Amino acid sequence: MQGRADFIHDVGYTSERDAYLDYSNPILSMPELIFVREERVDIHDMNSLKGKRVACVKNHITHQYLKQFPKIQCQLVNRPVDGVTALLSGDVDAFIYPRQIVLYYVHKIGVSREIKSVGEPLRELTWSMAVRQGDTNTLDLLNEGLERVRKSGDYQRIYNNWFGERILSGYTRNEFLVFSGTIAVLALLMGIGLGLAFYISRLKATQRALKSSIDDERKTRAALSRSEEKLLLLNRELEKRVQDRTRELSRSERRLRDAQSIAKIGNWEADVVTGKLVWSDEIYRIFGHDPNAFAPSVEAFHAAVHPEDLDKVHASEKEAEQGGMHDVVHRIIRPDGTIRHVHELAQSTTNSEGKLIRLLGTVQDVTEQVEVEQELIRAREEAERANLAKSQFLSRMSHELRTPMNAIMGFSHLLEVDPTLSHEQLDNVREILAASKHLLDLINELLDLARVESGNFELTLESVDLKPVLYECLALVRTLAEKHQVQVSTGDFEDVSVIADRTRLKQVLINLITNAVKYNHEGGEVTIDVSASGSDRIRIGVNDNGPGIPHEKLDELFEPFHRLGAETTDIEGSGIGMTISRQLVLKMGGELGVESELDVGTCFWFELPLSVHH
Repeated sequence: MQGRADFIHDVGYTSERDAYLDYSNPILSMPELIFVREERVDIHDMNSLKGKRVACVKNHITHQYLKQFPKIQCQLVNRPVDGVTALLSGDVDAFIYPRQIVLYYVHKIGVSREIKSVGEPLRELTWSMAVRQGDTNTLDLLNEGLERVRKSGDYQRIYNNWFGERILSGYTRNEFLVFSGTIAVLALLMGIGLGLAFYISRLKATQRALKSSIDDERKTRAALSRSEEKLLLLNRELEKRVQDRTRELSRSERRLRDAQSIAKIGNWEADVVTGKLVWSDEIYRIFGHDPNAFAPSVEAFHAAVHPEDLDKVHASEKEAEQGGMHDVVHRIIRPDGTIRHVHELAQSTTNSEGKLIRLLGTVQDVTEQVEVEQELIRAREEAERANLAKSQFLSRMSHELRTPMNAIMGFSHLLEVDPTLSHEQLDNVREILAASKHLLDLINELLDLARVESGNFELTLESVDLKPVLYECLALVRTLAEKHQVQVSTGDFEDVSVIADRTRLKQVLINLITNAVKYNHEGGEVTIDVSASGSDRIRIGVNDNGPGIPHEKLDELFEPFHRLGAETTDIEGSGIGMTISRQLVLKMGGELGVESELDVGTCFWFELPLSVHH
């Protein structure tokens, strides 16, 4: 199509090629057959290939032909020999290709007894020589030479040597040589003609190029003149850009200085070998020096460090030699005697022997931060002392209150069994006993809270079977549940062992179940479930269907003496039971939490470590 060849020696006919090629008389004609393995008896025509795997050569005309049979599974191969190999290996059921070419490869690889052709030829394929459409001169020469070659006896011998059988007859060796010679002479003459044409065209092109060069020289001189003017303009533009960039750098430096001043941070670089030290402007202000009257150096810096912190600074510099980072907070003494706290952070550079030679970093005035931290530490220590004093006070007061309370309860029990008391007097005595018991419970809870907060609280952690402890707790709260008409039940669960203090575990369970009963509605339900939480913890959940707790008040549950409004009701309580329960669970290595939804109910849960023994 591009004119770089006069003819193609071996072309099959297609409708697409017919649009731009003219064909000579046929050179070769071959029937297209179906080939199968020798043992196959189920394939004999195109209809028997439905659902079968058929090999066809990629981009060959057979590939296009098989597209009109959609029920045949066409498997593409790159070369005819690949189709024969796929047929022998069983990768395909059949191979469709021109008979003579397949026979060539079958004989070449020695498998003529293993492959056979079946059925009638699908069609007859011909190959011709092709020229550009309309090139009748070349086409006539090719047909004339082809007719001579067909009469040569060598044509048949060449064919038999390749394919082993006769396909087109009547051509001698001499005729074939004449044909080949004719083609060669034609090609040579065409090549000489093309060469002469190319030489003449090159000569004319050289003349045109010479004339063009003269014109270009004139244009170049004019362009150089214009370029000089553009160069002058460009130079002025570059000068303007440099000035703008210089102003921008100045503004950036000013912003950096302002930022360092606001953050009270400066950058520095120290040459440890020579002792030379370079400071930014902010560091002069931090150390209280005038940049015009003071020359910084490593020695001068060390002299400004507070004597009590000098060893710490040297140690950090030594660590930088090993680890690469210099990170230390220390005090400095300004020339006016004031003390400031600074934070130094730097990256170190060492020589080939690992010796520190250079530090590059920042220094920041952190005096206010340090003072705030120290104030917080003092406040925390003061709060801890106040909390300890409160705990000690509660502990002493609890002991002091229990003595008279025991006396009141003792005399009240004696009065309760006095037969001389009237019914009204007996009711009064029982009221005294109930109030005394409630007050004694409150005193005991205060004592527990004081012990927990003071840390004077010992636990005996051991492997505890959970099911017996839970049943004991249910027995203890049964009377309270019946009084409030609340049903308490547990789900089915296997007995497990947890690491806990048995007495304190019962205390936590009773507190959670009692609260679930007291703060439930009449006729409500309380369920207790036990489940695994991960591979090494057990979760115990106490669920009620009471009124629920507002989400914003859940955190107040664990603060001492917070009852979330229950103090205005007739429900007894001190507001410290949940605080103690959470502390007890934490000390037993667990966690206690709560989930609640208004008008649905509340779930208090806690987790404890699973016993290894279990």
